[in-house]
Amino acid sequence: MVAGWILFRSDSFTHAASYFRALVSLKGWMVFDRGELALIVSAQGWLAIVVGVLAATPLLRWLSSRVLVKQADDGWSARPAGAVVVMSLLLLSAMKLASGSFNPFIYYRF
Repeated sequence: MVAGWILFRSDSFTHAASYFRALVSLKGWMVFDRGELALIVSAQGWLAIVVGVLAATPLLRWLSSRVLVKQADDGWSARPAGAVVVMSLLLLSAMKLASGSFNPFIYYRF
């Protein structure tokens, strides 16, 4: 499914085919050192990696049971602190998306 985006971003099928060939070949493959890796991955990228690794651990389940929800007599309900956390994350995400760079409509080529 992700490979389908290559078809949308390529100028021609020849360009897409060469991109697919480059993805599966090991020609020109090299290991990055720290200096080059710092040029490739931004601070926001590192933050996303750390959040993704933490979300893949049981820490997320523990945190949600302690902060976000509590078990009531008739089921689950949100804690006030949990509602504040979720709304803050929603607001921060919306602010980040609104302040992002221009992202053109991907279907303009078709």
